Amino acid sequence: MTSLRSIAWDEPEAQQCPDCGGQRYKVSGEVDEDEQPVAVYIAYLYHHDGMHEVFLDLVVGPWEEDADPSERLTFSTRTGPVDDGSIATTLLDGGYMTSDDPMWGTKVSREDGLVHPLIPTVWRYLDSIVEEVPAIAGHLAPTPPGRPRRWWGSTTPSSAARPGRSWRRRDRRC
Repeated sequence: MTSLRSIAWDEPEAQQCPDCGGQRYKVSGEVDEDEQPVAVYIAYLYHHDGMHEVFLDLVVGPWEEDADPSERLTFSTRTGPVDDGSIATTLLDGGYMTSDDPMWGTKVSREDGLVHPLIPTVWRYLDSIVEEVPAIAGHLAPTPPGRPRRWWGSTTPSSAARPGRSWRRRDRRC
């Protein structure tokens, strides 16, 4: 059995939202499988109109020092509330939030991503990121009325940080 671990490299970085001028947070890190990097991610945490969303670019492929960036694939997602009030992740066109730097490899379209042979692996990596990275899990967790939101640094396991909230992959095809 393999071990999967998602980590953030640094504390979330406050930035100005390019859409509304408000504040967003940038979180970047990696996904390790059996202690080897298998993907990196850049996530942007937004709070627009009372909605907490995470837009994330996941770059899957080799990350060794001499790795060829053309072997990497970028899948992009949005995680946040959907029509029925649950939290879901939806696949977007790849490279939604990243630059056109060759470091990011090939940007996979939503259409191609939904049928890509790596999509089960991508969902597994995304589950790990959303559940294990405190800043992201905390951002998506409901906040009780009258209690300030904790964006990161929670000492509570992420599974306990989302009581009563069902998180699902809206685009997952079985």
